[in-house]
Amino acid sequence: MALKQNISLDLFGPGVIFHHVGIATLCGDDVCPEAKAVEEPGQKVKVRFADMHGIKVEIIEPLTADSPIKKFLKKYQYFYHLCFLVDDMDRAIKIAEQKNFRCVAEPVPSHAFEGKLIAWLYSPTYGLIEFAAQ
Repeated sequence: MALKQNISLDLFGPGVIFHHVGIATLCGDDVCPEAKAVEEPGQKVKVRFADMHGIKVEIIEPLTADSPIKKFLKKYQYFYHLCFLVDDMDRAIKIAEQKNFRCVAEPVPSHAFEGKLIAWLYSPTYGLIEFAAQ
């Protein structure tokens, strides 16, 4: 039976665009050695981007022994997050908080996004979400 509905699920308000899926791995070179890695010291990770059959994927590996993604890897959880580009970071966070998301990391500049701000939110329903300023 084919699904015929196309229902919009607006969680974060206007001006928000899906950007990528984040996948955790112990070694990014094992997944995609051709992609250039960028260190994010403040987040204790190294990231690289690749296209996987039309989906942008961020490959995330630990940069330090106490990297936050290590706990996911120990549990064999490789899907890490969804990322959305937002044109108004504060507005998107406020809208998300009204829908039971909690901001778990305030906006900070990101090397992978050329110094633009990123923020992290969490929902028990949707999991970890990254916002990146457009």
